[in-house]
Amino acid sequence: MCRTSPGGHGRRESRGIVPCISIEGDSGIAKINAKMTRAGRIAPLDGLRAVAALGVVWVHVWTFTGNPAWPHLSFGPFDPNRVLAVLGEGVHLFFVISGFCMYLMYGHRSDRQISYSSFVVRRWWRIAPAFYVCILASVPMAVLLGRDVTAVAVAKHFVFAHLWPPTDNRISPPFWSLATEWHFYLVLPLLVWAWRRWPFGVAFGVSCAVAVSIRVFAYMTGFGLELGDGQIWLRLIEFLWGAGAAHLYLRGGRLPALLGGTGGVFSACGMVYLGRVMRLTEVTSRFGATGSALLWALSDPVMTLGFAWLVFLAVSERNGFSRLLEVRPLKAIGLWSYSLYLWHWYPCLLLAKAGVWAAGSNVLVQNVVLIGSLAILIPLSALSYRMLEAPYLRRGRAPSGASTPETLAGSTSVVDSAEAS
Repeated sequence: MCRTSPGGHGRRESRGIVPCISIEGDSGIAKINAKMTRAGRIAPLDGLRAVAALGVVWVHVWTFTGNPAWPHLSFGPFDPNRVLAVLGEGVHLFFVISGFCMYLMYGHRSDRQISYSSFVVRRWWRIAPAFYVCILASVPMAVLLGRDVTAVAVAKHFVFAHLWPPTDNRISPPFWSLATEWHFYLVLPLLVWAWRRWPFGVAFGVSCAVAVSIRVFAYMTGFGLELGDGQIWLRLIEFLWGAGAAHLYLRGGRLPALLGGTGGVFSACGMVYLGRVMRLTEVTSRFGATGSALLWALSDPVMTLGFAWLVFLAVSERNGFSRLLEVRPLKAIGLWSYSLYLWHWYPCLLLAKAGVWAAGSNVLVQNVVLIGSLAILIPLSALSYRMLEAPYLRRGRAPSGASTPETLAGSTSVVDSAEAS
């Protein structure tokens, strides 16, 4: 239970278990609450999660059906499906959203309000139950399809170590990102501790510069790439962009008029697409080995900076973009997006194999498989959310009238909705 000293601007006191949490002043709390739905979620973020999850499903269906081109709409290297392939970068959008939500929960706290162990335990409860059940359900499918799944590889999944080495990620390929997400949870408190020791702009800028420099060094020299590009030191910048957007949002920051509004949305989408184009073979082949490596190193940071821009616009402005993200179907799919991501691989793969076997690789088969996959995955994801996610969202919430380190100014669901991808 909290109270504010006379005048409303004094020091907050607590009669609860720990001191109350203040998010950049009362304006930060008001900004979050203004975007919250009745279920306690930020609606535009759920819409973005839906876009990310559906994009991943789409690109895998396209891949499984043989990357078919549209017969009368393709010329040269241009094909509508290749243009839409940027939707397949949804996992990177998930990372940006996760960085945004984790900063909302954790980045504003004072040292005495931080409990590393409670944060890690809470995040484990958020992602582990659904992940573990999906692991157990996927192992038989992987074995039947000829994957070399060992007991060691399965055990590594249960401790989020299946990227060491990446060849142990044998059960379901999308599971790689769960390890990356978990490793971000482990390093985030250390980053927040460092950000508090210096002015945020300086500390955050140094963090981003170091994260990008590590990527450039790895891609230019090949050092560490044998462990795969899912390692947290190569993906950290994607989470950092999200954290930076959250900091700006909570401080009431505004983008220049040229970067906001509908024009800003299109410009951010352009930046996302620029990052995607930077690693196309048609582009990298023109710059030699060194130039190609540099383009690969910078492509994801550029693309995810565009995603962070979109996230900020979605939550900070009320426009056609944010209203589109708040339509009921997208909010529902966003709510189930973590489960949708976990379960999508084998339904899409098996339906694609059947479709290609029956009618070959073409756009019609691709779209029939996509519709069939979603017809299976959406109810499956809703059930998975209800049984394997929702029961654990309540863990760590405060009793009525009390504040705990796991409560975000009464908006715990903002944090709980930070989906792992």
